[in-house]
Order: sequence, then C-alpha cells, then structure tokens
Amino acid sequence: MVRYSTVQVARGRLTGGGPRPQQEQAIFVAYSFDRQESETFRQELESRLRNTTSMRRVKVRDGHVAEGRPWASSIRKRLQSAHLLVADLTVVEPEVLCECGFAWGLGCPIVPVISATRAMRSLPEWIRDLQIGSYGTEAAWDALIDSIAEHLNARNPSREPVPSPVPNQVLLLRANGGTPPVADQLQAAASRYGLDCQEADVQSASLDEDNLDVLWQVASSSAVVAPLTGTQNDNFAFFSVGMVLARPTAGEARSKLYRRIILHCTVPSVESTLTTTFRRNHRSIRVTSASTILQELHEFGRRFDNWRMGQEKP
Repeated sequence: MVRYSTVQVARGRLTGGGPRPQQEQAIFVAYSFDRQESETFRQELESRLRNTTSMRRVKVRDGHVAEGRPWASSIRKRLQSAHLLVADLTVVEPEVLCECGFAWGLGCPIVPVISATRAMRSLPEWIRDLQIGSYGTEAAWDALIDSIAEHLNARNPSREPVPSPVPNQVLLLRANGGTPPVADQLQAAASRYGLDCQEADVQSASLDEDNLDVLWQVASSSAVVAPLTGTQNDNFAFFSVGMVLARPTAGEARSKLYRRIILHCTVPSVESTLTTTFRRNHRSIRVTSASTILQELHEFGRRFDNWRMGQEKP
C-alpha cells in the first residue's frame, strides 16, 4: 500500500519582494506506507519544512481519503493541483511510479529521492537521468529542502510542454528489443481502423530533456500497448500508465475519445502483483494476456471508429 501526502504553501512567501497573490502551491509526496523508513521520511520532511525559515508556513497534509469518498479520483485531483512531486524510490514500487508518470504527464516537475546512495543501483536507468535526492545525511536533507524551494520559486517551466494525445495514434512498446507476440496482427488491426501504429523500445526511454522521444510518443498516443515481463522494464510501463491517466482523453471535439493503455502480461505471475491503482481505472487501463491483446486493440479501434464518425456528422 502506498500513502500519499500533499504539502501546501502560499505562493510568494518563499520568493520575498512585494505582495503576491496568495495562490497555494502544492507538493505531492508519494511514499510506501508499508516501509517504516519511508513513513519516517514523510514525517521528517514535514518537520524540516516547518523548521526552515523561508518555508515556515508550509502545511503537510496526509493523503488519506475519508471513508465513503472516491479514492482514485481524490488522489488524481491532488496530483492535478500539485506544482512538484517528491517520490521516495528507495524501493521502486508500481504505484509510486504511476504517480510519477501522472505528474510528469501534466508537466509537473519530479524530485526522486532515496535513503542512501546504495539504493541508486535499484533505480531504472531512465529515472537516473534526473538528479536523485537523498535523505540519508544532514547535508543531503539540506540539499533536498533547497531543491524544493528552488522548484517552487521557478517562474517558468524547465522543459517544453508535454504534447497532447493524438486520437489516431497507437504505440507498441518493446521490451529488451523484442516485439509483442502478435505484432504483425496488431499492426494490421490498427491499419484496419485508420490508426497510425508506431513502435518504441523501452530501453531507449529517457527523462533527459535532450532525449525525450519515447516519452513524447507515449504522451501523444491514444492507445499504448506495454508488456509486463516481470523485469525492471516493467517500471516504464507503470510510469506510462500514469501518463495516460493524467490526460485520459484525446481530441478537442464535443465527444470524448478515452485513451487506453493495454498491459499485456507475458509472465502470468505479474498480474497478481498489480495493485488497486491499476484496477480502479477500468476505462483507461486493460490488463491482458497474449491471447486477448488483439481483442483489446480491436475494441479500441471500434471506439475510435465510432468517435471519428461522430465528429464527421454535420
């Protein structure tokens, strides 16, 4: 289980100068509820923000959703209002990566942190393209608090805007240079519905601002087919889920075309590890096997066909 927090601060209190509109800024913190070390990190972060002169008014709010309220939509709203995401990736977990992808898909900066440098080895290579923070020493904590203040003070986005999803674009993600078991049939099915089907290798994924091609392909596709192989490559699939959920519809027309990410499990045991994040968004997320992956793409193709015919009506 993963718990989330929201840290809120009034805009203008960190930057000094004259009066500014008191629009609240928010930091979304994703961490593992099952790990005491991660829980301690969340508590220590709150304490240090309160004891930092320039961030004295920062309030840390727990991400608990009250009983009877919609869990998934409540978390999404908090992410949508965030100006910064801080994620404890000491142990890489699917839900935390999903929230990272959600934030990144909305153009929200990400600050990944780990407890100690030895945990760096477990991070996906594409995550290591970002500067990784730490909370293992006093110096590391000071640097992390400074980084949070720097992000909140930034007047302009540090990277170009994330592209909008294109209704007829489909992306097949490859793992380890391989292709989906029915790649030819998927290409043929996409062509049947007038879909532009592209391919990309997970190994080429990067968060480096000069090498965002694969991330841009995920962001601009309305249907993404991603393999779950039980390896570290799955981490990018979880990140991609968040990107799709961040912008769940494509097109700017009067009717909505809901995007879809199809997670096809090449290892049966992988499906049982998927948590509630991936099971409460049935409209956008499909978990399937090699035997039904083609069926899922056909279903999206029919939805696209219906959506397109609706746009062509006078």
